[in-house]
Amino acid sequence: MANRVNVVNYVEGDTKPDLVGRLVDVDISGFTIELHIDFPTPLVKTATIDDAENGEFSISWEPTDLVKGRYKAQIEVTDADGKIETFTNLLFVIEEQIA
Repeated sequence: MANRVNVVNYVEGDTKPDLVGRLVDVDISGFTIELHIDFPTPLVKTATIDDAENGEFSISWEPTDLVKGRYKAQIEVTDADGKIETFTNLLFVIEEQIA
């Protein structure tokens, strides 16, 4: 069975909603979480840890972050010991802003 692709939809130029995530049953104190989007010039966004004990984090957008197109993405989680786990199968679909 193929892995399921998780599609994230936005419109270019949007600055909300934040992308939110949660690592279930993981205290993410001391972790670093980054979103990597495979734009022609890759975008790397560092997450804000919102509730470390419950594994909750969010990623905010700047007006120039989201560019029209379809892009693969990954979330890279570095734990407090420096060990890395990467979550794949993300697809960002960013629609053109209608004037």
